[in-house]
This record gives sequence, C-alpha cells and structure tokens, in this order.
Amino acid sequence: MNFSTEENLLDFSQTERMSRQLEHRFLASLSEKVKVELFPGSYKDYLEQFYQSGYHEIINRRSEQLSEELLNLYEKNTGDSADPAIYELLDGEFEGLLEQFIILHCQPLHGFDLPQAILRYTNRKKEEVKLEQMIFDYLNFDKEEETVYTNFIKMPAEAMEQALKNFLLPGKGERIFFICDQSMLGSCKEGFAMTNQGIYWKAPLHPAGEVLFRDLEELIRDNGDWISINKAYFNANPSLNIKLFKLLLKLKQWFVEKS
Repeated sequence: MNFSTEENLLDFSQTERMSRQLEHRFLASLSEKVKVELFPGSYKDYLEQFYQSGYHEIINRRSEQLSEELLNLYEKNTGDSADPAIYELLDGEFEGLLEQFIILHCQPLHGFDLPQAILRYTNRKKEEVKLEQMIFDYLNFDKEEETVYTNFIKMPAEAMEQALKNFLLPGKGERIFFICDQSMLGSCKEGFAMTNQGIYWKAPLHPAGEVLFRDLEELIRDNGDWISINKAYFNANPSLNIKLFKLLLKLKQWFVEKS
C-alpha cells in the first residue's frame, strides 16, 4: 500500500481506534491481493471466507498488538506519521498474514492447494534463501500433471533439442533449473523453463518469450486467467498460473525493486 499519499497514512491522533484502522487496512490489502493475484471480482467470496474461517479473530488480536508497536515507533520517531519505517513494519506483517489466510483457508475458493511452503518466504531477503529451492517450493510440480525435466542427461535428446530450438535460449553462465514440457505429444516444442536468471516459454499460437528476473516490469493476471509478463502472453494451467505469478511478484520484488 502506498503510504506516501495523505489518504493512506494512519491517524495517530485517534490511538483508541488504531486497531480498527489496521483491520480496515488489512481488508483493503486483501481486496487488492484478490484483484491482482487471484480472481478479480471475487472479493466478496474471500471476505465471507475471512469471517467464516474465524481468521478475523486472528486479525483482531494481531491488530491490537500491532497498534502498540506502531505507536511506540511513531513516538520514537518524533511523531512523524509518514515515517517509512512505520509502513515497512506494517506491510511486512500484512504480507505474512495475507499469505497465511489465502494459503491455509481459501483452498475451496481456488479449487486447488497453494503450497504451504510459500509461507517460508514471507519477509525474507534474497540472500537468505536458495533460489532453486524457492522456485520448486512455489511451483510444487508434485501436484501437477505436466512433464518436468530436472535431469537433462536423462531427458530425451529430441525433447531437449526442441526446447532449445523453440524457446529456451539461456545466456552464458545461466543454470537451468527445470524444463516443463506442455506440448500435446511430448515433443517439448511448447512449455517453459526457469534458470538462475530468468524465465523462458512458448505457448501454442504465440511467439516465444523470455524475461530475465532483473528485467521484470509489468505482471498482470489478465481476466484472472492467463498471465502477461512484460506484455507477453503466458498460459500453463490455472494452478500453475497463480503459483508462477506469485513467484514472479516475489522475484520482481527482490531483483528489481530492491536492486
């Protein structure tokens, strides 16, 4: 949430209502997350699940605790309600709480499980994690039907040749983590792959795409269905699309916004 505009600042003159402000802010963040990452237009369903699951009680309790932490930080920083440290703390807390709610309580709304391993990476820094492990934790291929190659010595030579010919063009020094074959007959003419530096893909009837993590710019879930990566079309399947989209948002945060 952008704290630089006046309408988004917390009102520290009404400390008795601070926890209520935080609850409203959490629901606004949930609405934005559903719109951007999940299914646009379905916020009412997630809001209903928020109350039916009892998660609102967790948010109520945490808002009361967080109110005191934020007030102490506000007073420590000479009463500056626009101090970035306040909102960095708040956004960090909300990131974990939102992910926990979406992953642990909203499976009925998705129709599939989002991997709980994603929760390991909330509020983590790039240098604190192993990139390859994180990518596999997010995508959770064990729950997918696609053919995924990680051992390229055992991968059929023809499939590797078609992947390299049609979409996988790694640069010098890039290490390939996996190749996911999404072609009809297992030819690997279509699919996607990720390396330690970027993502490469080819969807049917669309040109091949490639984006290095450091060049990630625009990420959109068009119509809550396929993905637009820097204006290029990507579509695997409903569950992989969401998992990959969440992964790319995290990678953009690390490789671009914090660079």
